[in-house]
Parts: sequence; C-alpha cells; structure tokens
Amino acid sequence: MRPQVCRTLERDTDSGRELAALAALLDAAYQQTAGNMPTNIAVTVVAHTGDGSVNLSPLDKLDEPASLTTLQHTLAAMLPQVDLPDVVLDIHTLTGFAAAFTHLSERRARVDDLHLSICAVSSDAFFLGAVMN
Repeated sequence: MRPQVCRTLERDTDSGRELAALAALLDAAYQQTAGNMPTNIAVTVVAHTGDGSVNLSPLDKLDEPASLTTLQHTLAAMLPQVDLPDVVLDIHTLTGFAAAFTHLSERRARVDDLHLSICAVSSDAFFLGAVMN
C-alpha cells in the first residue's frame, strides 16, 4: 500500500529523501522569516537577561462578513438539537466503553444499568468542565 499512498499524496517512498526535502523547505521558510524580520514593523525583538524574546503587535480585529454570519446561522439550523447524555449513550452503544467500568463496592458484580450512570456522570463532568473553563 505504501507506493500507492505515496503516489496519491505525491510523496517519495524513500523516507530519507522525503525528510531531506522537508528539511530544505523548513530551512527556506526560516531563512525567509529571518530575512524579513528587520523590515517587519509588527515584530520587535527584546532582550531579557541575555535571551531574545519576540513581541508581536496585536492584530486589528476584522469585521465578520455578512456571508459568514449567514453561513453560521444556516449551519446551526441544520444541526440537530440533542442532549449530551443521549450522545454519550449513543457512543456507548457504538463502542461499549461503559462496560469497562465496575461498581466501586462490588468489584466482580455488575450493577443493573451501570452504563446509564456512567454516561450520566460523564455528561455532567463534561458540562461542568465546559462551564468552569
């Protein structure tokens, strides 16, 4: 499969040649960036205790075009409104991930509908994590 994948991605099958080509591209990008630093008014290099730190000026905020706002609303309307516990239960149905858990007080025994509790707790933990961040 390697030759087919490499041909499809337009990559060399020899990893050494491929890495050398990528190293040359990286070096060229570095040289171009270093060459443009003296004339770039948005970048300043400041020395702190002998080390150079790069400071970037903040970017100006761009207004969102009307087409982007329309696209966002269109996509939001296309997405189904589902509760997170339902999504987690669907994932359990597909993967069975909750079966790997056991009840704390009953090491070998299975508690009825433990997967429901696991999915509910993971949904609550995700929600709390999202709210706290």
